[in-house]
Amino acid sequence: MKKLTTTKGALTLLGERLNVNPEELKATLKATVCKPAKVKNRDGSIGLRPITDAEFISFIAVANTYKLNPITKEIYAYPDKGAVIPIVSTDGWNKLMTTHPNYKTHNYRYSEDIVTLKGAKPCPEWIEIIIEQKDGSSVTVREYLDECFRDSQYVSPWQTHTKRMLRHKAKIQGAREAFGFGGIYDQDEGERIIEGQVAAEAIEEPKAISDQGQEEPQEEKPKTNGYGEMLKKFAEYKKIIGEETYYNLLKDFGFEKANQIKTISNGNIILERMEKVAKNIKK
Repeated sequence: MKKLTTTKGALTLLGERLNVNPEELKATLKATVCKPAKVKNRDGSIGLRPITDAEFISFIAVANTYKLNPITKEIYAYPDKGAVIPIVSTDGWNKLMTTHPNYKTHNYRYSEDIVTLKGAKPCPEWIEIIIEQKDGSSVTVREYLDECFRDSQYVSPWQTHTKRMLRHKAKIQGAREAFGFGGIYDQDEGERIIEGQVAAEAIEEPKAISDQGQEEPQEEKPKTNGYGEMLKKFAEYKKIIGEETYYNLLKDFGFEKANQIKTISNGNIILERMEKVAKNIKK
């Protein structure tokens, strides 16, 4: 009689690899590295929705495929229409490249021409990465600043660390070219994808229909006392988790200050994340 085999779930496999209880791992990752999706409401405001279980498992499967550690943020996730955009950090890309069986060494070349783009620091016009492989071959990839630079309405790493960002771009594209890494992105790419989708699609809210079949006008609801209570909770968590963690969490959701959050539902999603972080601190 043929022996039946069972397949372990993606979360169980990751938990075994990291020596962490699967359920605790799930709660921790959902609270720290799985960012909620940004969606555009019919009134033009930006809304948030948490990652679903299906999206979460899809993310875990990618982490297992590339043997990256989400706890140390080598990989994290942006939800994307029922799937996820797996985001690999700089440390993650470096690990992927340097641990590949055919990797030998790498170095960079810099353009002698220095350019300064809007709001940014002076930077070489291009940076090349040269990846030497154990089989004797090499791969050279050049990235140009004007093709990679990201202008934004707020201060970003492209303005404050221009040369470093271009060097990261060269490393990532070189690693892809040399070793065929696919289906994963850096944070800059993930944000561009999400922003493009939010700009292109408005998520329609349900419309009230009268007995005569006419649409009833939708009025914007004013901020109530509940909004003030929400801001008080943010102030409380700021003291509990510390200013650095507090502002980093707000930044993860695209906000610099709590009073920039326009709806209580969006605020509650962020507060839920802060509550989980606070519980981990108390442990």
